[in-house]
Amino acid sequence: MTSVGRWLETCHIDRRDAEILLRESLGINRSKIITEPEALISSALETHLNDLAKSVRSGLPLAYAIGHWEFWGLTLKLNESTLIPRPDTELIVELSLARTPTSGTLLELGTGSGAIAIALSKTRPDICLTATDIVPLAVATAKENAKSHNVEIHFTQTDWFEGLNDIYDVIISNPPYVASDDPHLAALSHEPQTALVAGPEGLDDLRHIISQAPNYLRPTGQLLLEHGHDQGSAVRRLFAEAGFQNIETHRDLGDNERVTTGYIQ
Repeated sequence: MTSVGRWLETCHIDRRDAEILLRESLGINRSKIITEPEALISSALETHLNDLAKSVRSGLPLAYAIGHWEFWGLTLKLNESTLIPRPDTELIVELSLARTPTSGTLLELGTGSGAIAIALSKTRPDICLTATDIVPLAVATAKENAKSHNVEIHFTQTDWFEGLNDIYDVIISNPPYVASDDPHLAALSHEPQTALVAGPEGLDDLRHIISQAPNYLRPTGQLLLEHGHDQGSAVRRLFAEAGFQNIETHRDLGDNERVTTGYIQ
């Protein structure tokens, strides 16, 4: 058997990641890791930790190694069918909360793990939420996450608006928006590519959602879309071509253009 301190010295991964693996595997908090480095790890758990560390060294994101991640202060189950929620995506939650009327109806397209919809429902249980995804396992994961957080969301498996007949106050999405030749894709190889890549300019899904959204929005209904940091101008143009008014692009934590909004008269 080895000790906590010795394993930290020899696992050869980022210290923060290593501490998270220890906390998850041993069920101990960070203060115990720091104050009791001599605590012993059983041989079985050491083998398990070494396997996880090896996966992380090979490029597996920590979120997939532990099977869950935090978003909006909520712990969400993840798997190979769902993107890892990023802090910048909390911007679309904040904007949606401010724009959805009391007891309003909201549609989220491409929900993945359900992170955005669940964050909205936990904060505003009055909102009537529908969330969709084309991937069956993603829908199942989102349902499981919603159940664990005791929120009521109608999840459905469909391709964007296909099969939907209702009209909504707000439509939101964090769709695929990475260009097919983007060099950053190499670093994202473990995440579902269908949830990332959207044609040569990264605009294919954004274009489709923007063009179809007016058919599913009430008068003065609003559309909110996350997009790439360099796509703001193109997305604003698509909003205008589709007849949206009051088009604005909002900046994320890194001061990058990240979410564009507009409403239909």
